[in-house]
Amino acid sequence: MSKAARTRCMLSWPFFMVMFLGCQNLDLTLATNAPGLPEQARPKEVQNQVAPQLPSLHEKRVAPFIFLSDLPLNPEPKWIQGCSQLRDQIARDLRLQNSQRPILVYLFGDRASYDQYMRLRYPELPSRRAFFVAQGRSRVLGEDLMVLTWWSDRLEQDLRHELTHALLHSTLMDVPLWLDEGLAEYFEMENYPVEFAERLAQTREDFAKGPGPSLERLEEIREIHRMQRPEYRESWLWVRFMLQGQPELKTALLDYLSELRQNPRPAPLAPRLARKMPDYAARFSRYAAEVAAPKTPVPPPP
Repeated sequence: MSKAARTRCMLSWPFFMVMFLGCQNLDLTLATNAPGLPEQARPKEVQNQVAPQLPSLHEKRVAPFIFLSDLPLNPEPKWIQGCSQLRDQIARDLRLQNSQRPILVYLFGDRASYDQYMRLRYPELPSRRAFFVAQGRSRVLGEDLMVLTWWSDRLEQDLRHELTHALLHSTLMDVPLWLDEGLAEYFEMENYPVEFAERLAQTREDFAKGPGPSLERLEEIREIHRMQRPEYRESWLWVRFMLQGQPELKTALLDYLSELRQNPRPAPLAPRLARKMPDYAARFSRYAAEVAAPKTPVPPPP
């Protein structure tokens, strides 16, 4: 979403890095002001304003997630167990080892508090329901992985998207922009058949209006401003095609993800697919035209 400024950037405050991944297939923007920056570094319109505190009243730990909420977490909401199942599903489906790095999930009690916090702490970011943030005080200490959102009626769906980003970045050295968003969309959409059908219809319209699908074109995208809504949707469908459409291509994708654990800049994926299946692009076009939305959500892993 969903959905970030994928490049890491050294801010004016020494050794303070911040990365954002937004939500809901919308453009992602790098913040120029992170928590802790000097007041004079902020835009004039937000100087001298006090941001709300991060949620901390209620806490629930379900490894590797630490949920910190303005609203009670007892009795435990059903989506907390869903988050744990998501972690296991990603590890199982992508053959990635679960990381022990903690992921902080901040849940504001209402939209107003969340919006005010994001506006004052990250004034350059657009308005979104949720963000994934990776920030660290030094290259040695590494990054803190955080998700910020609020108790909306789409909380579980937003968390599936943002926590996918967090889990990937807890395990892999880096994730190409198209793949990061494609995987987040994939693990979000499989549990929401209605939204899946809408997304599929939009993707087919994109292909009919534009130049058509091209994995090579997606892999060339490095700047977030070039990643528009059609690119998010196409990335999602390419991921689904590889994971569910063709076993040979699934193997190539899983090998690529395995390489990302040690190498942040592996060779492109498209030539690998061509070696496995020379007509993979034509098969993807047929898949996009024929695939149907799932009738029920994906069951949790055993």
